[in-house]
Amino acid sequence: MFLKVKTYFKNLTTKQLIFRLCLLIIPIVLYTGFIIFIFSIPGFKGLIMWADWVREYVIYIILFDVLLFVLILVDFFVASVKKAEIKRLPSIVMTVFLTLGLVISMGGWGYFGTIPLQRAVGDKAPQLLILDGVGANNVPNMAVSFYTHDRTTKTLYWGLTPSLELPEKVESRASKTHGFLLDILEPNTTYFYKINEGIMYNFTTPVNTPNYARFAISSDLHFGADDVNRTATQGILENIIAHKYDILFNLGDMVEYGMFDGHYKEAMDYMSPYVSSIPYRPVIGNHDTFFGGKTFWRDYFSPELLPDTPRDYFHINLNGIHVFVLDLEWGTETYTRAQQKWFESELSPLSDDDWILVMNHAMYYSSGYFVDGEQWWDNEAMITEFEDLFIEHDVDLVFSGHNHHMETLNNSGIVYNIIGAFGGHMDPDYHNKTVGQEGTGSLWYLTGQHGYLDVEINGTIATITFRTPEYTILQTFIVVE
Repeated sequence: MFLKVKTYFKNLTTKQLIFRLCLLIIPIVLYTGFIIFIFSIPGFKGLIMWADWVREYVIYIILFDVLLFVLILVDFFVASVKKAEIKRLPSIVMTVFLTLGLVISMGGWGYFGTIPLQRAVGDKAPQLLILDGVGANNVPNMAVSFYTHDRTTKTLYWGLTPSLELPEKVESRASKTHGFLLDILEPNTTYFYKINEGIMYNFTTPVNTPNYARFAISSDLHFGADDVNRTATQGILENIIAHKYDILFNLGDMVEYGMFDGHYKEAMDYMSPYVSSIPYRPVIGNHDTFFGGKTFWRDYFSPELLPDTPRDYFHINLNGIHVFVLDLEWGTETYTRAQQKWFESELSPLSDDDWILVMNHAMYYSSGYFVDGEQWWDNEAMITEFEDLFIEHDVDLVFSGHNHHMETLNNSGIVYNIIGAFGGHMDPDYHNKTVGQEGTGSLWYLTGQHGYLDVEINGTIATITFRTPEYTILQTFIVVE
């Protein structure tokens, strides 16, 4: 067979050979390249593993690619044995499939290639982001970050009073992505700022007291979804501002579909009146990165202001309390070698006496039930990857979202907390599911109730309080370092 195919190609003229190869190879290259590309999209591996419908479509796409290769071989063979038809075009069947492959691949390339350009109309509202590291005076650096629809040059005015007497920060070139670094901050100090002639904001830096901090933590807002409770979200945010927490952590799934910039704009417009006035750290969730959404995420929440620091994971050191924010969206699929090397190297110099907190989107231990044939309770891959590391370095507290309920679990002396209750839909009670499972080491579980975590660390004591949007206490745990 292969000898006949070789002879067939040898008998073609140069023009016929080029034409035939282009007709056959270009669709194959584009189609196969598109398959390779979608697997390289951040978060897509987890989407394939956890979402049945995505996995099915990907299988169909791969099978179609295999079919194209098979049909090409068959077509070569048929052409090689029918000498009278050496000059013919590929068979009608082959032509139809190649055309279909070309249309699918070009459509896919076009869609994913233009996602970064599909921006919602209007500017994004500013956020006050807390950055990696410890900063001067034991106050982590911060940044005022926002995105404009048009390239423009902005100026940030700031100061210790509404007169904004500190030297202004002026951008050197026009850009759509804007980030103003606020460094050398003083502890327990109120700063005022505004962009150009815009709204005046203010925030207060944390006190400089060793082993003291108070964090507010919640997750899973899902802006863009229909089944949400924004009254709950508003109550949570108002209480966080009123009770003057040091940092607000949002543990992912800020939006429903990361590839729709309109969802991000809705989220940022809603959140900005609050998170422009409190140091804020959003964390990447699986919904945030859907189908290329990580491009938007980085533009809005990862300004490249500090050299040689990661953009998707962070080590925030506040008063000797070490908070590690990891990029774990569905699970271990986004735990790259670079992130692993960074995390382990950052943990190594820490003492057993240090407070070490880990925050990310995907859960480790958790109660749950089957969803679309997948197990949404104890995430064995996460536990296998991290538990020994946590034990080795004496990690104290772990916080996650992903599952939409509240829960505290204790395994090997590490206290795991689930807080997916920031206003997105609540999960059903796993007790009422045909196949449901209590998480290993579960101490307390509640669903059907929105809220957030109030975490206060003072010396060797951490007080973990689950609160409603109205600030009512649901449950409290004490953890001793």
